[in-house]
Amino acid sequence: MSRGGALVRGSALAARVTRGMSLLAAAFFVGAPLPSALVAGALLGAAPAAAQEARVELARAPYYQGQPIELHVIATQFESSPQPEVEFDPQPALAIRLVGVSPSSSTSISIVNGQMTRVHEVSFTYRYELTSSRTGELLVPAFRVRQGATVRTTRSFTIDVAAVPSSDEFGVSLVLPEGPIFVGQRVPLAIEVRIDEAAAPDILDYRIQIPLFDVPGVRFVDTAPPGASETLSIATAGGVVQLRATSGTRRVGGRSMIVLRAERTLIPQRSGRIEAAAPTIAVERGTRFRQDFFGGRRAVATTRTLSSGRPVRVEVAALPEEGRPASFAGAVGTGFSLEVTADRSVVQLGEPIELTFHLRGHGDLASAGLPPLDAPGLFDPTAFRLPDEEPAGLVDEDGKHFRVTVRVLDARVRAIPALAYSWFDADSRRFETTHSLPIALSVGAAEVVGADAVTSAAAEGGDASAAEARRSGAAAGEAGGEAADGAERDAVRAGSLAESAANLAIERDADVLLGQARSTRGLGIATASLYALGLALLAWGVVERRRRAIDPVVHARRVALARAKRAIEGASAASGDADAARAAAIGRALRELVAAEPALASAELDAIVAECDALRFAPAGSAGAATSALGSLAQRARALVEVRLDALRSGTAPRVGGARLLLGLGLGGLSALGFAALAGPASAAVAPADGAPTAGSAAATLQTPPADDDARAQLARAIADYEAAQSERDRDARIAGFQRAARAFGALLDAGAASAALYTNLGHAALQAGRTGEAVLAYRRALALDPRAAAARQNLVHVRARLPAWVPRPGGQDGAQDVLFAYRRLPAPVRALAGAACFALAAFALVLSARGRTGPWRGAALLASALWLVLLASVLLDGRRPGEGTAAVLTSDETPARVSDSALAPLAFPEPLPAGVEVERLEVRGDFARIRLANGRDVWVRSSSVTPVAD
Repeated sequence: MSRGGALVRGSALAARVTRGMSLLAAAFFVGAPLPSALVAGALLGAAPAAAQEARVELARAPYYQGQPIELHVIATQFESSPQPEVEFDPQPALAIRLVGVSPSSSTSISIVNGQMTRVHEVSFTYRYELTSSRTGELLVPAFRVRQGATVRTTRSFTIDVAAVPSSDEFGVSLVLPEGPIFVGQRVPLAIEVRIDEAAAPDILDYRIQIPLFDVPGVRFVDTAPPGASETLSIATAGGVVQLRATSGTRRVGGRSMIVLRAERTLIPQRSGRIEAAAPTIAVERGTRFRQDFFGGRRAVATTRTLSSGRPVRVEVAALPEEGRPASFAGAVGTGFSLEVTADRSVVQLGEPIELTFHLRGHGDLASAGLPPLDAPGLFDPTAFRLPDEEPAGLVDEDGKHFRVTVRVLDARVRAIPALAYSWFDADSRRFETTHSLPIALSVGAAEVVGADAVTSAAAEGGDASAAEARRSGAAAGEAGGEAADGAERDAVRAGSLAESAANLAIERDADVLLGQARSTRGLGIATASLYALGLALLAWGVVERRRRAIDPVVHARRVALARAKRAIEGASAASGDADAARAAAIGRALRELVAAEPALASAELDAIVAECDALRFAPAGSAGAATSALGSLAQRARALVEVRLDALRSGTAPRVGGARLLLGLGLGGLSALGFAALAGPASAAVAPADGAPTAGSAAATLQTPPADDDARAQLARAIADYEAAQSERDRDARIAGFQRAARAFGALLDAGAASAALYTNLGHAALQAGRTGEAVLAYRRALALDPRAAAARQNLVHVRARLPAWVPRPGGQDGAQDVLFAYRRLPAPVRALAGAACFALAAFALVLSARGRTGPWRGAALLASALWLVLLASVLLDGRRPGEGTAAVLTSDETPARVSDSALAPLAFPEPLPAGVEVERLEVRGDFARIRLANGRDVWVRSSSVTPVAD
């Protein structure tokens, strides 16, 4: 188990053999028959241990401070699965580390008198290392081996740990450059081990420990120095590290020392101070030797010495923020270069171009990435469509490689520009920048083919050569576009929607655009009022039911007792009256009580009335005594009435019909869900381009709409921006105008002026600004508010038709879904109002049923409750389909679809999903979401690329 030491073993099998031999000897001496003794000894010696067993084996002493001690925990006769677990109680100053587990199994078969016996034994060996930080007697804890409900515990014991004497014949040191160093910098680190040349032949074993290698937040890269011919073994928490090293001699302190030198590269991952204990080298050397059989030296006495270096303290500085270029992406080092290649140089407008970035340099390439591609010095986002995700790089011996797919959006682009890449030079402590070489491109405008072109081509009889000639001529004309009218060319490109079946005319009537928000708010107030009315009816019904459940006789007694109590309290409080008058009032109140309810008469009541009469006719000279007696008498009368009143209350609690009360309380508890229905199909905010304000959801109808004058002014500016963009011939100015209009429409939606027409206008503006995903989202939300919105439905069908042919989209099942979800033809606020009316009707019918009115009121209550639940569910689940996820839209320009929730997972499709794809969002895990496409396939995308229609 360790060099120079054997394991101390305790064996249950040896104990059984010993007992069998003892029994055999005893049988022999007492004269027992030999066959019987042999049978008994065989049975005892071969009997297997039926129960599970756990034991400990420890390396032979001596044990030294700071040096690992090997320990084995052996578990036998346990089941092979599951693997047993080992537990122990931590001990101070003793570090226990699991090194590994070694399972083993053995099977033995024996045949005795024709009967075969098979024994299968499974054992597990758990290898641990114990390291003591102090000297003296040390307790090794008991180990518990657990498998299910079975637990076996080893014994605990103590060991003596000695200090290791120090020696200057050996040494270890770390050579680091003077700091500070920077995050991500590759810092050379040298490990030097020195051994006295005269003591080297006596060395039996050594162990080097460098705590710096176990410090978190630091990464190491192994490098072999030139001429390395030796191997240096260093113990770490993760195991032994083998480093290539050079060997040489050097005089140190007057001694001739053998110096082993290994190198590693230290890369700090975070700023702060790196602190580590001193490196150590423990050497076991022989002090006395003898010659073995082969003539070699064999140590018969050994000693162990320890030598320590200096503790490590290094400051790691964060990279400076001042002067950091936008093209910096974490590269630290020297001599970086960036090479960019493209898979094609002749493309049509919108076709993908795969770029390969090859990054080289002297630095930590693992932490170096690509800067944002739309940063200054890289791509122009108005001329190129860039991916949303940061590309993952691959590091090899030649550098780091990235693959990025871009698309040209402007036919005037003539090259992939020279791209900037910056890094931080730790030696000069400043940022440096390099540039890639530009790549020439030939970009042709995408050919637009409408329905009329298809018809005319068919009428011509399919003259393929003529059609090809026309296409060649068109391409040649565009290639010579330098002399053509640039404004006309831009207008043709910007009018790429002209061939479609889209309806891009916006609604200009402010009453229509803003009126639905006010009407929806009115519907919300009416809905809340109906729910409040229903709850009030339920509360009144419960109170009325309790009142009607009381016995009339008991009610009359309670009224009489309460009236008597008030009369007694009034007489006691009348301090201005004479004592005789107050006593007469108390007696009169009791007499009236008995007259009204003879059953309440009692001897105690008669005695109080008699005393009242006595005080009433008492002589004038006894006024002081009468006053004192009157107070006690009034208190007795009041206590008598209160006791009977409390008894009457506790014994006559009315019982309400259980089914009716439960139904009423159930309707009242579920009514809280009814208020949520006021929001209608809540949808997430639209995120227009260029930082436009988000368009509020349909739930924003509960917000306070903007003042009418302000809303109309904002609406007028939005419509003006849209009309100006429509008449603009310059492509960039045209897109910017539609973006301003989209922002203005979105600001009105955020302010609470939500309507189907306003969402439709937003969709028109987003669609012509090139934001297809936001357009589809706006159309879906318009249809959620008003399923009869014709323009939104028409344009939604148009956008679906423009998606690439390989993209799944809602298709033939729409008709069946329209039948299944026919209720969606009514806007959600209308359904919420109808549900509130059913709730109020159910409450009214329930109250009438509880009062015992004739007629089918109970059935009406059940029917109205069922209708209310159906309408409430239709509103609350409006953004979902049964058994599926939330309806959503991909709003990012390009969304890579992957087979799992990881940025490094394989792609599900060769091309990214375009914006505007309608999906079902099934779940969200951190940065990723699982979506279901229209064809039923589930894929994973970035959760930021998916926007729910109803949130």
